[in-house]
Amino acid sequence: MTRRVRDFIHVPDHSSLDAMIETLIALRDRLPADSQATLRMQGDETFGRHFSISYLRPQTADEAACDARYAQAHPHQPGEGGTSNVPPSHQAGDPKLSLAA
Repeated sequence: MTRRVRDFIHVPDHSSLDAMIETLIALRDRLPADSQATLRMQGDETFGRHFSISYLRPQTADEAACDARYAQAHPHQPGEGGTSNVPPSHQAGDPKLSLAA
């Protein structure tokens, strides 16, 4: 099982392009294989900017054990309802929502 992780990298106000590229290359080299990493720039002039990097990594044994405990405590069966805010007319499988002609 995998877990999505999000890391943040602070972007200084003034930085050379070469330094930023070296930082990103070093980060990419540390990612697990087949991590499906994505990069987004977030922030603004007032609060500063940072890169948000999301990637998949294998779960640790502790994380898997914790997830198993929660799954046993709160089992969710598909179709039970009560947790979805999507009206039945907008759920997947409704022929009126199909894009195929």
